Amino acid sequence: MTKADQITGEPPSHGPARRPNRKRLAEICQRLEAATSGPWALVTHADGFELHGPPGPGLFGPRFGRKADAEFVAWAGDDVAYLLRLLGR
Repeated sequence: MTKADQITGEPPSHGPARRPNRKRLAEICQRLEAATSGPWALVTHADGFELHGPPGPGLFGPRFGRKADAEFVAWAGDDVAYLLRLLGR
């Protein structure tokens, strides 16, 4: 089972492509629209990595111990938007 299968809670697909779950896609779209638009910056510190959002109050943090985790979160909004465009949403 892949990480994506674990996240969606759906079994792996070994046959024809599954149809997207419309309710789940709508929820993802809502979260994307509600999130602060980028650009997000990954800042390196001696003790880890921190995300900085666009200029504005309260858009600093959190700190991550692993760069890969911070990069994943920093790119999540752009990646989700791209994938939703591929699905025609």
